[in-house]
Amino acid sequence: MVPMPWPPQIELNGDAAHLVPWLCDPFDQTYSFRQALLQIERTLAGMAPVGWTLPPEQPAEDFVDGSFQSGRREFVLYVERSLGYMQFSSTSPGDIAELGAAMSAGASSC
Repeated sequence: MVPMPWPPQIELNGDAAHLVPWLCDPFDQTYSFRQALLQIERTLAGMAPVGWTLPPEQPAEDFVDGSFQSGRREFVLYVERSLGYMQFSSTSPGDIAELGAAMSAGASSC
């Protein structure tokens, strides 16, 4: 289960669609987005192969870019610890909607 204090939001911005799961309170320096990605990976792994890449971890990291794959779908991943969210982006609103539904199905409230 992926603990989320608020439901993920889908945002459309020009040619891109974004899934924004809010995962922790803003400025929570103890929260590990890498652990959250492992939980998301475990939650979604039964539906399709899942993988993600981020640069090497830095102390108090913020504003981190990476990638996330679920099945044949690839998403641009952005993490902003200071505001407590991740952002998965794609040019396919359908792929974003499917990822959002899968993450919501595996979510738990905090």
